[in-house]
Amino acid sequence: MLRAPNLPVSTAANHILAGLAVDDAHFIRAHLKSVELPRGTVLSLTGDPIRQVLFPYSGAVSIMVALADGHSIEAGVVGHNGAVGAAAALVDTPALNDAIVRLPTRGVMVPVPILRKCADQSSVLRSSLVRWERMLLAQAQQSAACNAVHPLEQRVSRWLLHLRDLIQDDVLPLTHEYLAQMVGGRRTTLTLIAQHLQIQGMIEYRRGIIRVRDAHRLRQLACECYDTLNQYFELFIEWRPRSMMLQET
Repeated sequence: MLRAPNLPVSTAANHILAGLAVDDAHFIRAHLKSVELPRGTVLSLTGDPIRQVLFPYSGAVSIMVALADGHSIEAGVVGHNGAVGAAAALVDTPALNDAIVRLPTRGVMVPVPILRKCADQSSVLRSSLVRWERMLLAQAQQSAACNAVHPLEQRVSRWLLHLRDLIQDDVLPLTHEYLAQMVGGRRTTLTLIAQHLQIQGMIEYRRGIIRVRDAHRLRQLACECYDTLNQYFELFIEWRPRSMMLQET
């Protein structure tokens, strides 16, 4: 499931690793393993021990809450701005959720004991990991409130914009099944919403691919949670979507 290509190991392509001091980056770089993860790769399941922490360079990993009836819903998504499994470097704890690659992902992995040792020695890294875990909690809480209150079309618009920010591309390889898990809606309803957004000229949809055609109008349609989450990203991890930075230049 994991493929380790001959790629240069760097810390610059991931937001957390890029913020390390020179000495910390030098120490951890020797233990990083480059990986390419295809869609559907299961990084961890609820209750499993976490042995590796993933720092994505690209793509997206879903943090899923599994229900007893077999359904699951996305509580958060991780891209190049964060890490998957970082809590294990702070405290010895099993995975609290399922972590599944939703968009093909490149990045680096590091064994938990190595990252824990580095975090023990580096207050900067430890602080970064703590703030990232707080960001994940804020994201999960906002998603729960959003799914309970906001109309489905607004939630879909918000998730499309968020994924666009993470992969920095207007082309999103998304299936209706994944969209349904993202926003907690029925697949048939998602089809109708995608058709409506396409008629309105906001997206272009074909099987398994959504292209964002009018991000400005999509943002107007999205619920308040899009801006709220971006405020949290800036507050907790000092990260802003590139699209928002370009608007200010």
